[in-house]
Amino acid sequence: MKAYLLYLSTVCGGGERVSLEMAKALREEGLEVIYVTNSAEGLRKCSELHGLPGDYGVIEVGSLLESILSRTDRFIRYRRLLLLQQVYKMREKLESVSTDNLIIDTSTSVPLNIDVSYIHYPITLGTVESKALHWRLYNLLIERRARRVMGKPKLVLVNSEWTAKVVEKAYGLRSTVLHPPVDVEYYAYDGGRKEKIIVTVSRLTPEKKLYTLPYAASRLPDYEWYLVGSTGLTKFKEASSNAVIGAIKREVRRLGVRNFHVVTNMPRRELRNLLLSASFYVHPLFPEHFGIAVAEAMAAGCIPIVYRDGGAWTDIVSPVSTDLGYSDPGEVASIIRRLESNRELLNTLREKAVEHVQGFKAKAFREKFIKYLEEQGIL
Repeated sequence: MKAYLLYLSTVCGGGERVSLEMAKALREEGLEVIYVTNSAEGLRKCSELHGLPGDYGVIEVGSLLESILSRTDRFIRYRRLLLLQQVYKMREKLESVSTDNLIIDTSTSVPLNIDVSYIHYPITLGTVESKALHWRLYNLLIERRARRVMGKPKLVLVNSEWTAKVVEKAYGLRSTVLHPPVDVEYYAYDGGRKEKIIVTVSRLTPEKKLYTLPYAASRLPDYEWYLVGSTGLTKFKEASSNAVIGAIKREVRRLGVRNFHVVTNMPRRELRNLLLSASFYVHPLFPEHFGIAVAEAMAAGCIPIVYRDGGAWTDIVSPVSTDLGYSDPGEVASIIRRLESNRELLNTLREKAVEHVQGFKAKAFREKFIKYLEEQGIL
């Protein structure tokens, strides 16, 4: 039996790590893994970045349109449409694949007539709400095109309990939660001294509402707050990130905040050291589908404070304590001050946070993945 993995991406984040960990698990079971991808080079670079095997067979499916748009900010806006176009092309490739083989999709977030669909967030739902006519028409186009390729996978996997509810509402499908793999060992808390530092790790994109964080920092002047984010790999994506940074800095100046720092493209080792010295991690005002950055911070011994919605809340933070959620940025300072006054509670929460994220280790992910395949008679 061969395993074909659909891999459609020009970025390298948590979703891509999911695919590579699945491939590793399948190879450990003795299967030959073949990637059906829009970028063999992108697959190779991503495997190197995550330190995971990438020497798999490749069937490359690309398009000139995607090649052009991926170099501009238009790729971000029209990514869902491009993904659906790639699905049409992939169907031709998959028609030649024997039914005895295993077909897995981790990137389109559309349930297809295949063995396994891992859905991060329904492609029919946009991440940015807009009442503008052109965006409503675009979303309608996405939904119509998606319906044309939708099917019923033998197994639907999702990244959180929160996403499971969204997927059932969007697609009418029941799913099984398989939390993304987190590099818990790399960020493992060493018991060192914690300082008065707060960290936020986030994509520098408008929907994250990062401009709300300086106000929270203004109410905690005795802490140094670091927002860590990537500006992107192209000049167009960098310009988009810079617009977000500009909005944040204007708010910093308006409030007269001196303890809020924006750090771009921080090396992974430096981020680990920062998290190991930080006391708190605050995630932005956004319902994260899962939130790998939140789990990494908890592994490093940070007390997490997140928005009371999304998978980061339901699956990662609320099991530690329901007192660590906020609905308005103004609540963050109150939560931190309350915890400061109870050192015993602070240490207990840190221990619970570190313990909870042990369940997100890559090894646990691979074991659960194979278990679910076997339970459904797929493997």
